[in-house]
Amino acid sequence: MKDKKRQFVRCAFYDQTAMQKQFEKMASRGWLIEKINAYFWTYRKIEPTDLHITVTYFPNASDFDPGPSDQQQMMEEFAARDGWKLLTRWGQIQVFSNEEPDPTPIETDPVTQVNTIYRAMKKNLIPSHLMILALVIYQLAFNGYRLLTEMVDFLSTPYLLASIPIWLLLLLAEVNELITCFRWHRKAKPAAENGIFVPVKTNRFITFTLFLSSLGIILVTLLLPSALQAFSLVWIAVIIGIIVIANLAKQKLKRAGASKGTNYTLTILLIVILTFAFLGILTVYIIRNGLDDGRTPVDSYEHNGWTFEIYDEPMPLYVEDLMEIGDSTWSRERNRHDETILVSWSEYRQDHVKGGPAGLKDLAYTIVDIKFPFLYDTVKQAMLDERQDEIHDDYIFIDHYEPIDATLWEASAAYQLHWSDSILNTYLICWENRIVEIKFYWEPTPEQIAIAVEKLKK
Repeated sequence: MKDKKRQFVRCAFYDQTAMQKQFEKMASRGWLIEKINAYFWTYRKIEPTDLHITVTYFPNASDFDPGPSDQQQMMEEFAARDGWKLLTRWGQIQVFSNEEPDPTPIETDPVTQVNTIYRAMKKNLIPSHLMILALVIYQLAFNGYRLLTEMVDFLSTPYLLASIPIWLLLLLAEVNELITCFRWHRKAKPAAENGIFVPVKTNRFITFTLFLSSLGIILVTLLLPSALQAFSLVWIAVIIGIIVIANLAKQKLKRAGASKGTNYTLTILLIVILTFAFLGILTVYIIRNGLDDGRTPVDSYEHNGWTFEIYDEPMPLYVEDLMEIGDSTWSRERNRHDETILVSWSEYRQDHVKGGPAGLKDLAYTIVDIKFPFLYDTVKQAMLDERQDEIHDDYIFIDHYEPIDATLWEASAAYQLHWSDSILNTYLICWENRIVEIKFYWEPTPEQIAIAVEKLKK
């Protein structure tokens, strides 16, 4: 039979009453708390025993301390006189047990008890939550900006679209934690002055639900096919690895007797070095090998000292549907496909490599399917707005769409791209629930447009 048991942390570290009740319940079932950290509670097997367990706090203590301070050791000695035995300590927390049926409490003054817990909160919990809250707000603002400026890309990319609910859930979780701290202190302080101790009471169900919901969205998003899927999984593994290595280094420095300041500085420095090192390695790998999007080239060719890959992937519309191509070589590829519950985006292009009759040209198009009618006009306007004026060397190149007769395209609306004083053979075609941007590298005939409509119209 195993003599060790682990539990995920069941409550906030400042929910003193909940921790004590949980540890006492486990002791009555034959499991004595032996070790705590940020993620797990570890128990060891004992005979089922009714114990009194209390949790105390030292605001100035830290998990980076090489050992207990003189004050902590003094408190341990005083507690031992009343039958209290130290079970474990972690950072600011000390856990004591007592086998007496009615032991003298370690802490008896409500004012001191409330002040101690709140000082511990201000030293550790509140600054941490405020930093996380600032990060969450920044991420929401950044992703909100991307949603407004890159709407189609954002709505069709799973990890981008998922970022909004993920960060919103984390925002609610952090706000809930901070409100709990401040509401408790506002209530506990006057009560303590009247001789009544009000324990911290947290609703971990709310916090766990919010965190687990965000984790669930992350996991579902990672399981969806994407060119960034492998990179995301690798980066998550790297983050976990950095956390493990940093914790091992911290524990080794503690055993070596390094001071709190030295341990903290070296651990943070190690995290920074590892982060930049792994990020550099991943960046170099991606530059040399690219992201694995699951596509397999069928051949390659050299041009001006560069190697280009040839693909033969299915496309809804081919150049050979529009003209005779004879004996020629082409690269046909869907170089992007992203899809969410709101929007799907697929990019296709067919490039002429060699051979065939003269005058063969390339073809490129993007198909955007909007799955909810209420989004259609917003997505359409976003695609029109993507064409903006640009300034190069004091010349303004006006790159924009202008409406054309949509009859030939059998569409509700159609637009042609204008650039400076030229009209290009690039069109934005609006059908029901589908918008297609197609670029002909030649001037299409009405017959060719009719074929394109037949192939691309949903």
